[in-house]
Amino acid sequence: MITSFTSRLIDPEEGRQLGQFLREINAGQSVNCFPQGIHPTKVIGSRYLAFVENSRELKSEVIIRFLDDFYFFSNRYATLEQDVLAAQHLLADHALYLNSEKTRLGSSEAGFFEHNLDDLKKSLLEKREQSRNYDEDDTLSIELADEEADYLSSLLEQEEVAEEDVELALSLLQDDDTQVDNLLSLVFNRYPHLMKNLHRLFGKINDPDLGEYFTEDFWWKLEERLKESALTEFELFWLVRLIIDQYLLDRNVADMLLRTYSHPSATPIVKSAVLEIRSNDFGFAELKERQLREAPSGILGIAAAFGFRSMEKARRNQCYQYVSKHSKFMQVICDVLSSHSSTM
Repeated sequence: MITSFTSRLIDPEEGRQLGQFLREINAGQSVNCFPQGIHPTKVIGSRYLAFVENSRELKSEVIIRFLDDFYFFSNRYATLEQDVLAAQHLLADHALYLNSEKTRLGSSEAGFFEHNLDDLKKSLLEKREQSRNYDEDDTLSIELADEEADYLSSLLEQEEVAEEDVELALSLLQDDDTQVDNLLSLVFNRYPHLMKNLHRLFGKINDPDLGEYFTEDFWWKLEERLKESALTEFELFWLVRLIIDQYLLDRNVADMLLRTYSHPSATPIVKSAVLEIRSNDFGFAELKERQLREAPSGILGIAAAFGFRSMEKARRNQCYQYVSKHSKFMQVICDVLSSHSSTM
């Protein structure tokens, strides 16, 4: 892709030489073949990303980009929302994505400020670091002192709760039913980019009664949230993971997953999370089979093939045989899945 892009800008022979250079420095690795930090990388990357601000889908009055940092300026908040979503879809077509932690909507009037941390806040930050298991996806259980738990709760009850305090609470509050509803509202209404942290909190809850309350309350907030048209790929993906991981599949859950699949902001990443689920009830088998027959390649095709692995053997193998004819790559995928399914 890089060679093809640069060949359109420079002499074809020089483009061919660039391709040879990339293949040689790749040394057999399939990723990171182009070293970061060197000037040619930045030049090519910056020129390549020009398709975003050049798109007529973006409506902001002013768009400024420095390398991979984009700034949209408009007097209408709705315009900024739509441009963020449009940029997300434009990047997704090139296998790129927005960094959810760096994506912000709002005014620059908030500015920056120095953090004055008291002893309790420092203690909580240290415990958050202790709770993180950097070798695994999960986190370690950390017990809070009563005064620490009270202090953390007081942070969440302020009129203007800072994002960093919400993230801290999601990391450390595990069995405090007094703050569950507050955390849900803060994440859904103000800090949706913390949805992944909310997903982790679900997995850490040990109290069955609290878990049931959390799950039920989350369902109704989820219903309301999905009515919004302006949702990011990151938020939708983790909403799908929350639904899959926290609920037994029934008609209501299936309807909810299909709503996320058909959401106007759903990208291939979001749809793949739905397609790869193991169950094939409630119309999911037909959805996966249609995807495999109409567009078997790419991430959607792989996800559908993966989700089809638990289908009855005859129907599964028939579908895999059809998809295998599309490309050598899909043949390998289907062979692996078929072999793995036969041992289950």
